[in-house]
Amino acid sequence: MLRSSLQTSSLSRATLRLSSASYRKQLQNIWWGAGYNIVMVPLAPGVLVLWGFDMPPAVGAALMSLSTIIVAVNAQLLRRLDLEIDAECPRNRDHRATVVHREYRVAQVQAMGELLPKKKPSARKPVDKLKQAEKRARRDERKLADARASKLADRKRRVRTGLMVLVGVAVIGTAGFFIIQKASPPELPGVAKQPYDGRSHAAEGQPVDYGTATPTSGTHSARSPRCGILDQHLPLEFAVHALEHGVVVVWYQPTLTDEVVSGLRAIVNRFDERVILSSNAGLTDPVVATAWLRLKAYDGADPEIEQFIETYRNRGPESFGCAY
Repeated sequence: MLRSSLQTSSLSRATLRLSSASYRKQLQNIWWGAGYNIVMVPLAPGVLVLWGFDMPPAVGAALMSLSTIIVAVNAQLLRRLDLEIDAECPRNRDHRATVVHREYRVAQVQAMGELLPKKKPSARKPVDKLKQAEKRARRDERKLADARASKLADRKRRVRTGLMVLVGVAVIGTAGFFIIQKASPPELPGVAKQPYDGRSHAAEGQPVDYGTATPTSGTHSARSPRCGILDQHLPLEFAVHALEHGVVVVWYQPTLTDEVVSGLRAIVNRFDERVILSSNAGLTDPVVATAWLRLKAYDGADPEIEQFIETYRNRGPESFGCAY
């Protein structure tokens, strides 16, 4: 009977403690997941592309995975929960069995004593009340010391858990900072950021009025052009589709000298993909290099055009190759 009572009491305390800790972990994970997703879900599909920040899909997937990792690690901290029962209860099965056996033997002796004839009370030594008081005081001091030690151990455990969480947050924050820094591509001085005008497809044969001779986004043809050096003027609807695929289009005025055009051809020929060179009679500048949402004008075959191509190539919202 005593053993069953002890086991039930121990199990109840452990169950309540585990339930309470599990509930706290659930609340922590819910709030963390909600806050993390509120921030990261809009960033992953590219909401900030309107302001010139286009996060690569691989980086977005990695950042979203961090939420799962953090929640899983936080849940694993439940393993550190101390489910030991109070100091007044036995701490292991052997000791509990010993206590139960001792109580049983005491009950047997008491029962035997009731059956036997009672003896005359013998003269007992006088009770030393001072010694009893000292024993009680020592026992109370031990209980108080055990309680203090238990509180101190619990406080240390919480401090360790807090430090682990802070270190984890710091590591994740540092990793996220470097990932975002890496995800933010470099910019060249003097390159103009253009407004985002959409990226839908126009009907076949439908002309599109861009309002400029060098568009960098907007409605475009459903077909994409081939890359390389073009002998004829590239229609703007095809050029915008190429920019969407991460292609850099270099425009030049048809009236430029053969020397300048040869210099532009030499620059473009250094790249084996995602570069187009085409004439454009609507230019007000001799040469204009365009990429998705980026543009810069040049006076001729400036060597910086090669750096522009290296910097802004593969920066479109889609990544498809184009035939030469």
